[in-house]
Amino acid sequence: VHGKQKQIKKEEVQEKPTVREFAPRFIDGYAKANRLKPSGIAAKKSILSVHLIPLLGDKRLDAIQTEEVQHLKSALGHRAAKTANNVLAVLSVMLRTAVDWGVIERVPCSIKMLPTVKSAASFHDFEEYERLVEAARGDLQTYLVALLGGEAGLRCGEIMAVGWTDVDLHKRQLCVARSEWKGHVTVPKGGRLRYVPLTKRLTDALRDARHVREPRVLCDAQVHVDI
Repeated sequence: VHGKQKQIKKEEVQEKPTVREFAPRFIDGYAKANRLKPSGIAAKKSILSVHLIPLLGDKRLDAIQTEEVQHLKSALGHRAAKTANNVLAVLSVMLRTAVDWGVIERVPCSIKMLPTVKSAASFHDFEEYERLVEAARGDLQTYLVALLGGEAGLRCGEIMAVGWTDVDLHKRQLCVARSEWKGHVTVPKGGRLRYVPLTKRLTDALRDARHVREPRVLCDAQVHVDI
């Protein structure tokens, strides 16, 4: 007596997508759908196009082997360990996303990060910073950039996004509520606003620039300033 023939599910015979085929779906369905910052989406696109697709683009997601991950590490040997780990992290997230979406049954390989050494941050000493400030005094916008970065501790994108509504000259306080990256305005790093005190000379410089009839603190006659 012959038993019933097992019905093969469509998913079982469907060929799994390659890294190249899955990449746009990953960017749209993961990075954009989860509302990552524009800079983060751009970084993932760059890692895919520069590193992962050239080396693994034709590999099916379920067929990537651990040895091939090691070859990827070797190909990144001239890059800093942190850069290599960023590439490995995108590959790992992409494969785990494929599992979550039912595209593949399991992550097919082991992805181990490289050890990194935390480097010390480089800072201007006080004399160097004062020379920078003095050199910037000839242009009010440049002077504001130097003071906002050096005395208020703002990052580049935060400096670009500062608006007059964020400045309280009476309280000598600045609200850091936004950051700009290539025209995209998002929340600051860390995802929340913060308040910073204003030094006297930064307060004076902002007061001198207050006549500018633009929503942004840093601007020229037509548009805000890119730095």
